[in-house]
Amino acid sequence: MATAFATWRQRSRQRLELMSVDPRSLRDAGISPGAAAFEAAQPFWQPSISLRDYPDDKPAV
Repeated sequence: MATAFATWRQRSRQRLELMSVDPRSLRDAGISPGAAAFEAAQPFWQPSISLRDYPDDKPAV
């Protein structure tokens, strides 16, 4: 159970950090701003997606 809480906390922190990255830096890393916005909007209990495989034309939530 403690492992699940640690994982959820890590996801939450990573998603908060992802929201602070500027669009140019995201593109330099091969991540579309839409993919980053979609991932950042996910609840902490949902596993992360591969942001580089995210379709650029899919609208962000």
